[in-house]
Amino acid sequence: NKSTKKFIAIASIVLLIILAALFWPRSSEPKKETMIYNNYEFQKIGNLWKTTVQVGPQEYELILRYNPKEVENVSVKGKEARFKEPPIYITFNPEEEQDNMKYLALAGAELSQSIARALGKEVEAACTQNTTDYCQNISIVNCGDENKSVIYITAKGPTQILLTENCITLQGEKMELLRSTDSLLY
Repeated sequence: NKSTKKFIAIASIVLLIILAALFWPRSSEPKKETMIYNNYEFQKIGNLWKTTVQVGPQEYELILRYNPKEVENVSVKGKEARFKEPPIYITFNPEEEQDNMKYLALAGAELSQSIARALGKEVEAACTQNTTDYCQNISIVNCGDENKSVIYITAKGPTQILLTENCITLQGEKMELLRSTDSLLY
């Protein structure tokens, strides 16, 4: 009879919908990539890594391009740099190739922000020589300058960190400069 066939058809469709709802793979919230390194938790957000560090009673959020494992092989040479007096000068050679300027600017900005926010240190931009309009209005600072705390960034290889008495030199070609920058921040 027609009504029985209609009931069976509707019941079958409802049963299929219920079974599909129960067994269909659910699209859950995307799994967040995290890692623990030296008791710090790092969470990947887009292409960046975020962690929280505590300096005294204050917590700070650090955003970095590379996770700690990705910078482990950045070589560090020299003896421990000892910064004496504020400010910390972040300096570069304005005569570097024009293609490298965006990497120098990015490394300088990331360093400045992290040092000022997380360490509470005064940071000042500088040049190694006064050869461009930009450098006319800022300090001229080099690694050899006495009684100055200097971070010199240069977009040339190899990817490494060089430490001297009052100067840290960060080196790396293109994005590798940012890898050495993150290594210093870790």
